[in-house]
Amino acid sequence: MRYAALLVLVLALAACGSKKSTSGTLASQSPSATPVQAVTSAAHATIANGGEHVAVTATVSLEGQKLSLDGNGDFRNSPALGKMTLKISGSGLNATVEEVVSGSTAYLKTPLLSSQLPVGKSWITVNLLKTTTAFGVNLNSFTDATPTTTLDFLSKTTKATKVGNGHYRATVNAGSGAKAIPIDVWVNGDGLIEKVTSTYTGTKIETVFSNYGEKVSVNVPSASETVDISKLGG
Repeated sequence: MRYAALLVLVLALAACGSKKSTSGTLASQSPSATPVQAVTSAAHATIANGGEHVAVTATVSLEGQKLSLDGNGDFRNSPALGKMTLKISGSGLNATVEEVVSGSTAYLKTPLLSSQLPVGKSWITVNLLKTTTAFGVNLNSFTDATPTTTLDFLSKTTKATKVGNGHYRATVNAGSGAKAIPIDVWVNGDGLIEKVTSTYTGTKIETVFSNYGEKVSVNVPSASETVDISKLGG
């Protein structure tokens, strides 16, 4: 179960994060915009707003175990800063995860892994730009294979079709060597990303954006409180 719990944390982690990108015009509001232009423009415009509230729900199937995840948080897009509280349940598991993202570093605090921490440490750090292995699992293979950095992925959409009013079905490239990911995207009347859903490799994720442009304040854990996840579990 500790493997499954760990992977769910990583999957949840980046579902709410977005990377720095340049702003664009609101092509999504133009009647002549192609589906690709509508999606990419809405992603750029959402990032340019600065910050947003994010609600994430997900179901994950791992090694025959089905887990559910429910999270809410607030994130600033550039430079990246955010916080979220996640609840994980299913297969006899019921736990809460606190998550902080600052730049390219993610911080996780949960009783699921507390027994693995050195004395005096309460937070686990994950460098999102490094290849990281912990508990015998390559974490980056999971973050790269899921619609994690949602807004940044959508800003690079190369294929999309219009399904309904403000509803698009897009295909995004998750990274070198990874399969393309099908994503459903809803753009609101202001030309901003409102909701994103995806089903991929046994994982279903829904991300809903709101409170665009909100200010985000986060207390980032200090170095004395943290330990890198690569140092845990071998």
